[in-house]
Amino acid sequence: MPGSKRAVRAALRDILEKQIEADDPPEVKATFNRLRRDGESTETTWRLLSAVLMLELWEILRTEREFDRARYVAHLHALPTLPRELGDDASGASEAGA
Repeated sequence: MPGSKRAVRAALRDILEKQIEADDPPEVKATFNRLRRDGESTETTWRLLSAVLMLELWEILRTEREFDRARYVAHLHALPTLPRELGDDASGASEAGA
């Protein structure tokens, strides 16, 4: 399954890059810049952002609800602290498919 994990990471990164490029939501780019400025490595920053994105996608699938921008942005603002659903440390982000 290593190829599957890699494919998921690549897909999440692609979505995040498109969000940054489109500046929609602008909080993705702002969070990326904040985390880097605060000393997170580029890899950890992508993994943290990916973990938050993956959680939002999972909630959409699990609950069959629409994208919750406010929830997504709140989780971005809280980084590097991961949402409770994902755990409390950045190592969880690396294992969370990020």
